[in-house]
Amino acid sequence: MIEALSMEFYKIRRRKVGLNVLAVIIIQLMYGLWGMNYRDAHELSQGWMECIYRFSSLNCIFMPMLASVIASRLSDVEHKGNTFKLLKSIMKSKDLFAAKFMCCGFYMAVETLFQVLIMIFIGKLRGITEPFPFVYFGYYGLFTLIVNLTLVLLQLILSLQFKNQVIGFAVAAGGSFLGLYSLFFKNAGKYVLWSYYLVLSPSKMNWDEVTKTVDFYWGGIPLVEFSTLILVTVLLYIIGKKFFIRKEI
Repeated sequence: MIEALSMEFYKIRRRKVGLNVLAVIIIQLMYGLWGMNYRDAHELSQGWMECIYRFSSLNCIFMPMLASVIASRLSDVEHKGNTFKLLKSIMKSKDLFAAKFMCCGFYMAVETLFQVLIMIFIGKLRGITEPFPFVYFGYYGLFTLIVNLTLVLLQLILSLQFKNQVIGFAVAAGGSFLGLYSLFFKNAGKYVLWSYYLVLSPSKMNWDEVTKTVDFYWGGIPLVEFSTLILVTVLLYIIGKKFFIRKEI
């Protein structure tokens, strides 16, 4: 398995996957510096809640596309070289699938880590007065990582199954739009994988139509939805692995 994983990193060393991750990190940093510009004491007093909510929303837009790009980079190298049969002759199909998933997961984990660091950096820079929520930030990093892994797993399955990588990009773009749109309907987001960045977010927003003000509050950790996502991820991995092995045959 270690050799298979090392081979995946070696094959994509010139695919500039890291630059794609870096580009998203820079965009998130710029967005945070622009968006997290608090104007009064009230906003500073709920700054961390707003920070988590803002970045959860941002993830619905950027993360599906990043997952699609990473999965595509790790798959089209095999499609173009027609090397699936060759790889099968030197390693098990399930090991190859696992190695590609772990390679994808590495890049998504790096992005998640840097995003959390960006959020903390900007929050400290802006002088947020709300006590730092260690538990909620730890949970934010965990659920963001798991949603990232689930989406990149889905995109990897599509990229391995179809030689035309446009299919994966189309699913990512459509899923991103559907994920945001479904949040306008009560409880609809729970049934849309791409909206889980906000579904699992412990920070909630309340819009007061009378005063025209926005307040944020902690809604707690949705354990049922979190457990459902874990189950979906496991099932998706099992199904994706079977499809990949069958394709090899």
